[in-house]
Amino acid sequence: MRNIIVILKTLSLPEADVVFDMTGNPGVMKIGVDSLAIGGCAVWIGAVYPEKPVEADAQKVVRRLLQVHGLHNYNYADFVNWLKRNSSFFFKWIFLVNCFQ
Repeated sequence: MRNIIVILKTLSLPEADVVFDMTGNPGVMKIGVDSLAIGGCAVWIGAVYPEKPVEADAQKVVRRLLQVHGLHNYNYADFVNWLKRNSSFFFKWIFLVNCFQ
């Protein structure tokens, strides 16, 4: 997982309206939040195991009007339903996935 964090930090990621994280890795989740555009939303799916806390810059969250949504114990139907309810607000998509599973 450390390798993916190093790679993501070196990329010039475009600002995204929404970021989906399915890794549950705090470092990757922070990179996702840091890449959000003004009014952006991070969707954390299935981060249900004990892990280090995600570091968040509260000033950035407030000034950029960011949102974080969590989806616990999801299945495909839950994800599709969430996407149907919320996708009209988002135009750019970036997916951070665990490449090592």
